[in-house]
Amino acid sequence: MSTTSPPASPLERAHSGRLVAGLLLVLFGVGWLLEVLDVIDFPWDVLLPVALVLVGVAATAVSLAYYLNVVRWLYMRTAPAAPLVAVGGSPPRDYALGVAITAAVVVTVGSFVFAQPVLDLASDAAASLPF
Repeated sequence: MSTTSPPASPLERAHSGRLVAGLLLVLFGVGWLLEVLDVIDFPWDVLLPVALVLVGVAATAVSLAYYLNVVRWLYMRTAPAAPLVAVGGSPPRDYALGVAITAAVVVTVGSFVFAQPVLDLASDAAASLPF
């Protein structure tokens, strides 16, 4: 015999993404209406940068909560019944990986130290394009 739970209320079924999107649409519409009625003078050119900053802050908060939860899960879990034992020694040396890492470090440091010749080369290349 299975017991069924009562149906979820509309607030429990609502997703936060839909609520935020609806709230943003309502706020945008109210702002536009107040602008048309000359109640407020809103600088609309500021809207996109502010929205991007708010989205960035929200994304940072979500990712911070996620990664802190991962760290909590890693360090706060109970110890396994049997201790882990490393078997097999170290892996063989990969020379291609060492060359790739060395090249990446040289390019990264070189781009900071010798930035002006690279910028001059890019400027000359852009100047040679027929616009």
